[in-house]
Amino acid sequence: MTLASSMLFTHCTPGRMPRNAIVGRTLQIYSIKVAEIHGFESPLKVYGVVAARDTVDSSRNPIFLRPRNGCQILNLQEPFLHLTGPCRAIVSMNPVDIEIELKLKGATKSEDRILISKVYHYNGERLGTYLVGDMHCGIELCFQQLEQSIQATISRVRIVERDSAPFPHGG
Repeated sequence: MTLASSMLFTHCTPGRMPRNAIVGRTLQIYSIKVAEIHGFESPLKVYGVVAARDTVDSSRNPIFLRPRNGCQILNLQEPFLHLTGPCRAIVSMNPVDIEIELKLKGATKSEDRILISKVYHYNGERLGTYLVGDMHCGIELCFQQLEQSIQATISRVRIVERDSAPFPHGG
């Protein structure tokens, strides 16, 4: 897993920024949907990893990460993976590999089955939705490349009482 922190440049002050602390292209993943399933009965107990590898480091930056004993249940009504990441921004100035290694939990570990094991190579050409598949299932990735973005970390939130919410749907 990646060791690069989302708060890498927190200690920096204006005028003393390292040259690699820049505004740049990042890949924003909005959702991951198990769109097609072949040969498996619903509901599915899914675990594993979906991770990005970019030029910041070659380690996995997990987008979805579930251990076997914390699997997610998927069915036709709830086909979306609950995203748990990424740990830091996915830099997409160069190609990004999205690794998908998902398994189905069986009664015992030896009865577990591979749902999908695939790598999607994103080179900046496509935007929107892309289907990654193999003989067992299809995964629908919904993403967008942001041309000029800055990674930020919210370290503290203070709740203030108001007569009405500042945003109609939360914030």
